[in-house]
Amino acid sequence: MCCTRRPSTCRGQSRFRPAPSAPIRAVEAFGDLKPDGLSCVTPAEYLLAVGFKTVRPHHRFPRLRLEVKTAMSWREDVEVALERLLGSMTPDRPLRLA
Repeated sequence: MCCTRRPSTCRGQSRFRPAPSAPIRAVEAFGDLKPDGLSCVTPAEYLLAVGFKTVRPHHRFPRLRLEVKTAMSWREDVEVALERLLGSMTPDRPLRLA
């Protein structure tokens, strides 16, 4: 787990310890529903916006999860869609810089 912003008062408070040989299938994080700018916890609104889903609701610190497989397939899908979109575009006339 990583933080998107960390006030200096949060230094040394990381609790993430990955298993040495286990494949990473998901990323979990606690979000802050009422960020005050001094919290060491990433705002839940940001985590939800980038694709995390709530797995354990809480009035202040819900637990959120992002499946790595889902995130990677979403990225690949977007890349394929962009390639198709940009590949299908052909300008009617050459563009000239004035």
